Amino acid sequence: PPQDFIVHGLAIPADSHSQFVTDGGGLKSLMLLLVLGEMAKQGIPVALVDWEWNAARHLGRKRRLFGDARLDSLYYLRCRNALTIEKDHIRRFCEQRAIRFIGLDSIGAACDGKLADDDIARAYNRALDDLPPSISAAHVPKSTLDPSADLKAFGSAFFHNYARMTWTHKKQVGASDDVVTILLVPHKQNDGTRRPPVGLEFTVAPDQIRVKNVAPESIESFAQALPLQVRILHLLKRGPLTAEAITDELGAKDDSVRRALKRSGAVTKVLGIDGMTKFALIERRPL
Repeated sequence: PPQDFIVHGLAIPADSHSQFVTDGGGLKSLMLLLVLGEMAKQGIPVALVDWEWNAARHLGRKRRLFGDARLDSLYYLRCRNALTIEKDHIRRFCEQRAIRFIGLDSIGAACDGKLADDDIARAYNRALDDLPPSISAAHVPKSTLDPSADLKAFGSAFFHNYARMTWTHKKQVGASDDVVTILLVPHKQNDGTRRPPVGLEFTVAPDQIRVKNVAPESIESFAQALPLQVRILHLLKRGPLTAEAITDELGAKDDSVRRALKRSGAVTKVLGIDGMTKFALIERRPL
């Protein structure tokens, strides 16, 4: 099968359709441009298909993210009608430029009708089938802004069901308004080894947007949104602990903690100097 695109630790399926799912302020448009720009730097022809903004604004962002040098493999197309109407236009645009991957901003703007209508969702996904593999930006209902909830694109369940992979966002403003950290969690993944959560820190200046990876488990406000096994491994970096101590520290259910410990290949039992059985990280060193 085709390899996934890996961008800042994010796995993006190279042969199917995926989603970034977040609320309106979750940096979804910036994430689309970041992913597409990194692909274009590798010489992969990509296009941002936009229903929400305009070329000049995205060009300004592109220059702040990647510099003034032209990215010959990065294209832009502004759409004003529903995807079901625009699909032939988009397909010709992509065929003429040999575009291999597109980003759509956003699902809500690209549909013509009520998003809760299953027929609208099915029509949207049928239109995607005529286009190159893609990643779309999707909003969530206001009632599910908690990233530990079952985050799905707003509207019909078929928007979520037809996607092969979805990444959900949680945003945290840093010490100043110019520093923003987002946590991206793989909510749905149909194939391959389960991907770990990814933390990205954006430092926004008037002439530049700097991006760097950060450890999600090191950011306290993100902890509850991380899988239990990730939280356990981060906790054990401090040293061996009993199952009861891990349960108390994480505020998790005892049976859930014990199942996670049993399944983890990175944890082993050790006998503490106090005679109690504890769990510790397995240290691996090259010989």
